[in-house]
Amino acid sequence: FIYKPLEKFATYVSAPTRVKYAYALSEGTREDKELLSIKGASLCELTRLGYNVPPAFILSTEAAVHYRKLGLEEFDESLMAEIQLAVSSIEKATDRQFGSTRGDKFPLLLSLRGGSSIMSDVLVGEEERDIKLGTVNNEVIDVLGAPDSWCFPGIKESCLGIGLTDVVVEQIAGRTSRTFAYNAYAHFLIRYGTIVLNVPKSRYRQILSDFIRSSHKTKDELSEEEVFQIHQKFKEITPLPQDPMDQLFLAIKAMYSSWFEIDAALYRQEVLNMPFDSGLALIVQTLVMGDTGIAFSRNPATGELDQGIFGCIWMRDGMKQSLMEYAKSNEKTYQKLIDIARYLELQYMDMVQMEYVVDENDQINLLQVLPGRRTPHASIRIAVDLKRERILNEREAVLRINAKHPLAFWRFDVDSKLEGDLIGTGQTSSRGIAVGAIAFNAVDCLELQARGLDVVLIQRDADSADERLLSRCAGLVLLHGDVISPPAALCRALGKPCITGVSGMKLASLDSTDYLEINEFLHLGKGDHITMNAGNGKLYRGTCNRIPSYNEEYFKDILQWAEKFRTIRVDSKIVDGDLAKEVARSNEIGANNIGHISTDFMFRCTEERLTLTRLTLVAKSLADRRSHLNVLQDLHEADFIGIIRAMLATSKHSYEGHIPLGVKLLDTSLGVFLREKDLNIPGLATHMNVRVSDIKEAISVYHDENPDIGLRGCRITAIHPEITEMQLTALFRAVFSFEPQLRIKPHIWIPAVSSSQELRSVILLIESIYRKVNGHKNELQLSTDSVLFLQQVVDDVFKKNISASVDAHVQEGYTIGVVLDNPRACLRADTMIDSVRAFGIDLKRLTSHVFGCTQGDAMKLFPRYVVERVY
Repeated sequence: FIYKPLEKFATYVSAPTRVKYAYALSEGTREDKELLSIKGASLCELTRLGYNVPPAFILSTEAAVHYRKLGLEEFDESLMAEIQLAVSSIEKATDRQFGSTRGDKFPLLLSLRGGSSIMSDVLVGEEERDIKLGTVNNEVIDVLGAPDSWCFPGIKESCLGIGLTDVVVEQIAGRTSRTFAYNAYAHFLIRYGTIVLNVPKSRYRQILSDFIRSSHKTKDELSEEEVFQIHQKFKEITPLPQDPMDQLFLAIKAMYSSWFEIDAALYRQEVLNMPFDSGLALIVQTLVMGDTGIAFSRNPATGELDQGIFGCIWMRDGMKQSLMEYAKSNEKTYQKLIDIARYLELQYMDMVQMEYVVDENDQINLLQVLPGRRTPHASIRIAVDLKRERILNEREAVLRINAKHPLAFWRFDVDSKLEGDLIGTGQTSSRGIAVGAIAFNAVDCLELQARGLDVVLIQRDADSADERLLSRCAGLVLLHGDVISPPAALCRALGKPCITGVSGMKLASLDSTDYLEINEFLHLGKGDHITMNAGNGKLYRGTCNRIPSYNEEYFKDILQWAEKFRTIRVDSKIVDGDLAKEVARSNEIGANNIGHISTDFMFRCTEERLTLTRLTLVAKSLADRRSHLNVLQDLHEADFIGIIRAMLATSKHSYEGHIPLGVKLLDTSLGVFLREKDLNIPGLATHMNVRVSDIKEAISVYHDENPDIGLRGCRITAIHPEITEMQLTALFRAVFSFEPQLRIKPHIWIPAVSSSQELRSVILLIESIYRKVNGHKNELQLSTDSVLFLQQVVDDVFKKNISASVDAHVQEGYTIGVVLDNPRACLRADTMIDSVRAFGIDLKRLTSHVFGCTQGDAMKLFPRYVVERVY
């Protein structure tokens, strides 16, 4: 299909005083996303393709901007007249009257949905319908229509059933039954009250629970009169306008006000890069009664193309079924859904999600079709499958993978040894692994995160989940709910693991303290650690090892295709784990080479190494320090040999005949190895066979007020050049142990540099060690005594004598880079550029130094500063 943009855009220039705000579905196309939103453009396209779409009109994004300019208070006459005219056109199309019966037909009821011009990865959606009134003779029809559309923060839930009033409900009761009419009215009061009038949902819930408790009945056992009494109590707390058009205008105002709230606008600007004053489109659509549901053309959790389609449906009696169950008694309708899904996949060239209503005539009415939300794992499989099905080419398949999802590239499994700690099993809603401390609410979450802990959020149901909270958690467990619940969809969009419908667990409370009850003998509280493997839906007590498993068939296909199209060099950064194995894995998944290996991990990855590092710092003499460093040197050399062997075996790229190996010198503050609050000093003294007083003295010497700007990086070379010497010796000895010797070329990153003189001191030491290990005559006889070393460095004559020699060897056997991680280094970079091959930028530390706050805190604060013109 070839889509052409609407010619109506030309009228905006020629007649700016008469801007059109309300558009019929026949007036738009798939291209009009900026004007009509992705949802609205989708409905226009479905109408053009001939599908059953309930009559509707769309208030454009320009209407929202226009309303905002009016002060977010009242509509002007032209906008009100256009809305009223559009409602009249729906009345003509349906032969029904808005807010009143016409002949023997039901009144026209409307739904109101919001939509934006950008496809969101951050989704909020329908809450669980936890307030269900009883039925009499199965005569309850869910007038709420289809489940809410997933949308951006700032868009309220869909308002469904607009037009129900005291008069209309009596008219409906006369044509059906009193129970049906007032059950529908009660649903509408809840929706309208919470969404438009901001009545707390807890008030409705309390009324319902009190009534059920006093009547000693379940919700399904309520009589016709009791349903009416509940409706009356709901009405007392819901000041509902009795004019249908007033209901619509008030709902539109509520939608606009929510969209332009400062927090919602900042959130969209921060996460989605949307302009702060971007508009909201509103879809006003005929409400169709019937079985309502959501369907995915493929499994959104795994990406598999099932025999049919994936999803669920709410029946007319209020019960929810999976589509597989629904197919057993509605085979023809189910097959129609499959046919529609397959055809729409061809149109959208992607997996789609559909919202639909099956009416009393078994007609399928499409309310919305969008590219389906999926997990990072599923996105890879779907892209590859669509390529194999010849729907996409290789380049299009690669571009379907969202680069913001780290789990799309790094998947993990849980160590199988943990099976003995299994505490529960649920349904996979978003794949991934999360290990963290248990939190039950926002207060718990913030408190645990302030202690530096990852958090796994455990919630009773979908109603209590908060999209802002989920974005900060490692994973989500919903004890009740399913794969299509809005929090699960949000987790898939964020790349967060999610498990729903966990059996055998419940949330309990004792003395206002929440806890998770596994059984009568096992309770877990706030701060206890759990591991969730959302790949198979299992929950484990305690922490676990995560085993990488990303060499799968689909992933390799994507990487091979990406290799053909990429235009930039991508090197990997490795900070911990089995360094040699991580190097091999990073090369296998497409990294050009190893751009940065952090050596900090080599000093603390085992108890033996951590003890040797501490002994080095506690030692009183250079000879004692060297004795401990010699042992560390052998261990580091073995690490580098393993890394180089892995590089030679797996690296596919070389530059100027060499394979570069980026190594960053020790960048952890020395005081971190001796934090008093983390140490059992008497026990450590016994373990290290030193005196308690020696440890306390070392703690005092290396204490940092702020480890981020303490004794780290090149400053370690100034205080203890023997530590840097040990690292360089281990590196160069490992390099020279391979033939040909110069095939691996180290690129040495020097952190914490703030001046060219400081840089020169480290360069001189590097050259001295390089010559020594390489067997050259060591013309640079540098002292390892820190005081004499610094004296030699600042000697101008000495610098002039060796400068040419240093530059020559920089080109021959290694290269040097400087990490710019403080403001002075950035300002003085021009004085260092002749001595280094590259500069690296440490954004995290620069943000902290320049603005006085962490990068994470800056992302919360600065968008508001930008809007308020503080910056």
